[in-house]
Amino acid sequence: MTRALLLAPALLLAACGSPDAPDEPSPDDETIQSAPEADSPTGDIDLDLGDLAVTSELPGSLVDVVTTDDGHIELGVTDEVLFSRLSESLRDEIQSEMDDETADETGLGGTIARAVTGAVAEGLAASVSVPLDEVRDLRYENGRIEIDMVDGQPSPFESATSDDEPMLSQFSADAGRRLADAFDKATGR
Repeated sequence: MTRALLLAPALLLAACGSPDAPDEPSPDDETIQSAPEADSPTGDIDLDLGDLAVTSELPGSLVDVVTTDDGHIELGVTDEVLFSRLSESLRDEIQSEMDDETADETGLGGTIARAVTGAVAEGLAASVSVPLDEVRDLRYENGRIEIDMVDGQPSPFESATSDDEPMLSQFSADAGRRLADAFDKATGR
């Protein structure tokens, strides 16, 4: 459980977050689906960190979402935001570890353990997003997803890492091009 508790805030604070999208649509698909909401057992998270939002509900309709090669982190586009979140499979793995660690807890200790794991689960379900109108360009080049911001500053996802590797270099070329196409579609390019 220690690994799970340390991993969750580190990934969330590194601008990562995520559940898997059902039947990932092709960017050429003209139907836009509603963005899936993360299950949130104790309430919604909604933090405003300047231009960056941390929330358990994605604004807008999902255009596409891609997953890192290891399946742990998602990066996606709705018609309103670019977002990152932990994948559902990673959240389920962490939740299972926490459940195993607290399974034998009873009484007050059990109540506290369930409250803590519920709060951690809520945090794991959060996504980090930035409005599309603040993103100038998104493309795949040189083996990574490149995100240019309108203000010229690094994207909020630039410093995000997973397993000590830059998150934006952990997507396949196909996934990167799909996300770039979804960004172009969402922004009308």
